[in-house]
Amino acid sequence: MSIIVLDDSIRERSDYLSINSENDFIQKVKISRFEISTDGTYYELEVTNDGGYKCSSRFYLPKNEKDYDSPEKFQGAKNIFLRNLNNILKRFYESVKIEATDFVSLTKNVIEKVRPFLNKKDVYVLLELNETSDGIFTRIARYSPFASDPKVLKVPNQQIELLKKKNSVVPDNEFMITPKSEDEKKSKGDLPF
Repeated sequence: MSIIVLDDSIRERSDYLSINSENDFIQKVKISRFEISTDGTYYELEVTNDGGYKCSSRFYLPKNEKDYDSPEKFQGAKNIFLRNLNNILKRFYESVKIEATDFVSLTKNVIEKVRPFLNKKDVYVLLELNETSDGIFTRIARYSPFASDPKVLKVPNQQIELLKKKNSVVPDNEFMITPKSEDEKKSKGDLPF
């Protein structure tokens, strides 16, 4: 077995950003990673704040038009995709034009254009809470999450409500409730310490 080292480089908490208050939704960060998946179905963004805490999210590219129920749904997916890529580009370029023949090529071209700015320029990001069957987690907001001015970013009311839900602690069962007295401990069969 090799030597295990415990020193000051080990963080006491997770390296990931977490929304615990309303002030946590909008943060000053640097985009630290921007890459497309090997199968070309999504791109992944990672941001890092000044404290070294990170948050990452996947953004899926539109599928082929024939894979959507209607042309309107395809157009909606395409518009969201283009707005999100443009939202990233506008943090680094006032005016830029990128052309491609498909979504994968366009994403790769945007990544190449942004790569020189990774870990260099501060931007503001809107984070959001995402509720799954496993819990409530922090991610980069799904729609146009970046801005040069934090006042442009708005936290939706449903995110505030989800934060309240996340922060409310309700014991799962009676076992988790701490007995108030020695008599109550004994009556429940607990050890008296």
